Amino acid sequence: DQKSIDFGRCKMAAAAHEQHLAAETLQHLEKLRENSASLLQAQTTSTVNDQTEEKLREQLRTLQARKQHLQALLARKTLATDVNLNADDPQELSVVMKEKVQQEAAASQQWRQSSEAYIAYRLAGHSFFPLSPSLTGLRIDTFYRGKYYEQYYVILKIDGEQFSIHKHTLPPFLPLATLRAHLHTSVRLFLQHASAHLNAWVARRQQVAELQQEAGNALRGEVLSNRMFDCVRCVLRTKQNTKLHVHLFFRDAALSHPTRAVLREKTDGNRLQELERQLLGAVKVSPLWPALQLLL
Repeated sequence: DQKSIDFGRCKMAAAAHEQHLAAETLQHLEKLRENSASLLQAQTTSTVNDQTEEKLREQLRTLQARKQHLQALLARKTLATDVNLNADDPQELSVVMKEKVQQEAAASQQWRQSSEAYIAYRLAGHSFFPLSPSLTGLRIDTFYRGKYYEQYYVILKIDGEQFSIHKHTLPPFLPLATLRAHLHTSVRLFLQHASAHLNAWVARRQQVAELQQEAGNALRGEVLSNRMFDCVRCVLRTKQNTKLHVHLFFRDAALSHPTRAVLREKTDGNRLQELERQLLGAVKVSPLWPALQLLL
């Protein structure tokens, strides 16, 4: 009948609804399982990462400790070079390091004293440099009016307490025989005379160059001299437009000023003699050209 048909339809609908609910439930359970699996994997990965990070931190701490240890060893290396240190005996280690510090301090002081000596000699125009156990080098600086010029070198041969010239770059016009005799007496005496001759020669040369450059119209022609610059001749024009012939002689090669002056002019001879005396007095305290201007 109709009621039976309606009941059957309701029963079938209920069964279909139950099947649908069961299917949805299964789907939800599958999603929950997948989510649980993902969560478990994430937790595992996080744990592994945490463990890896901790291992890296531990390695970093180990490397830092190793670095500090090596730095400490390096700092001690300068004090304990070539010394057998016994790490089990701190007292012995302290004694050895104290001795090493004293040695380093003594070496530093010696180096400083050597440097100061070198600077002192350099300012005086002399400096030494060792070449071998039997040879030592000597440098002589030349200067004029606060300016350095040529450097000359002498290689000294050492034989016991005696010195001899092995090689040199000294000018050929220097009295080398006389300088060798001074060297047999003492190196200081040799230095004193060699330096005096070289600096006097440079001073004479530079004074002649200044006279040629600065005299201007007061100079007639060129300044004449020899290689030693111990004989100088020039012609000057006076304010009276007359020619004054000047002859200067340096009898002592170790001096930078002339020791004799001869003047020639068509004038009174007594006046010229007085000018010669004034000139020789002036060149002792001033360069050549300023002194010659007194004659004009």
